[in-house]
Amino acid sequence: MNKPIIVVLIALLTLVGCRQEITSTLYVTDIVDTVSSKKSMTAAAIKLGMPSSKSCGEKKEKLTRVISPFFINLEKIQCLKEGSNSFYYGIFELPLLNVADDGNLNQDYKGGISAQLSKNKENIDIYLAMKLELVSALDKDLRSEFMAGGGINPEDMTVKIAINNDDREPYNLFVEGAFLDGQPIIPRFGQTVKLKRRSESVISLANVSLFALTGRGKTSFAYVGSISPY
Repeated sequence: MNKPIIVVLIALLTLVGCRQEITSTLYVTDIVDTVSSKKSMTAAAIKLGMPSSKSCGEKKEKLTRVISPFFINLEKIQCLKEGSNSFYYGIFELPLLNVADDGNLNQDYKGGISAQLSKNKENIDIYLAMKLELVSALDKDLRSEFMAGGGINPEDMTVKIAINNDDREPYNLFVEGAFLDGQPIIPRFGQTVKLKRRSESVISLANVSLFALTGRGKTSFAYVGSISPY
């Protein structure tokens, strides 16, 4: 049974900038099934930090219009209160698919963000990818509509991806050039951890990966890690 991949984007909409945090859980069985079945879609959630509940209520419709080309099929939109914090909340669909046959990014999906997989023998490499034209449009619209000078800034972004082993057998997880469960992993050396059944590890992307993901470098994708049977 497929598990939902939960993606949470937290953005503090202020006059000076936008704080974004994306967190996602990718399940081993979904990854393996996607490699076999070519393409799938999974549920995701988005939370946008707002100055107040009143501000969320006033801006909810406009914010939905601005972000809907990037976060597709938004539904169950509401304003949430968690302690003293207010949030815009909605459910959207996140494509989970294989890279193109030529090894390049697969552009055959709706919306601006996807998780993409590449199989090499026993290894399955995991990437996050964004469509640069939609990133640019979203950045421009957020600046003009809400933040008066702020926008999508990789330096203000945090991306955490949890890899959860919901399979009966253990799996290896390889990571490099990122933080693994809070510990920095040096590029080109990397580290492999064993994912036992019902266990998970959290990967936090480094700044250089965030710049690449948002198109500030020469690409529009970021390597997350690789899984393989133990």
